Amino acid sequence: RSVESFENIVGPVAGSVRPYQLELARVSSSLFAALFITAGLVYVVESPYNPNLSNYFQTFYFAVTTLTTVGFGDVTPVTPQGKAVVIGAILIGAGVVPYQISKVVEVFIDSTRKSVACTRCAERTHPPGANFCWRCGEGLPDGAVQEREERRRFRADLEEQDWSEDSDDYFS
Repeated sequence: RSVESFENIVGPVAGSVRPYQLELARVSSSLFAALFITAGLVYVVESPYNPNLSNYFQTFYFAVTTLTTVGFGDVTPVTPQGKAVVIGAILIGAGVVPYQISKVVEVFIDSTRKSVACTRCAERTHPPGANFCWRCGEGLPDGAVQEREERRRFRADLEEQDWSEDSDDYFS
């Protein structure tokens, strides 16, 4: 669904953007947001009281080691508010980050499979180029061959398209 909305915004080049690329962008932006927000919160609550966290770079380093659950121990929070922020960051680093990375892997794996339903068992995920269902062995419908051919022609058309600004086809 997000691929279609991205295509509506960006236009004709969006056909080359794959779902796993959008998922990777979403996860990366989420992780960077978590890092910067954690660093900002730690800086606000700790910098007046903790000489080891007196500037944003030091608190960013602390946020990275906390969210990645490395925690070297060279810098620790001293205020109750700072400790609360660190507890939240550790929970995010231990739970949310691995979950989001697994979503990237899942979308990437799904992007390598084609969505043609088997006529016997209705399985929809088959490796590219498959002629038989991996689950029951039934031959896949001719639509699978047709779908592969349409994708190949679409990619070839995109590669042949002149995307330079001088081209008449640039905005069509």
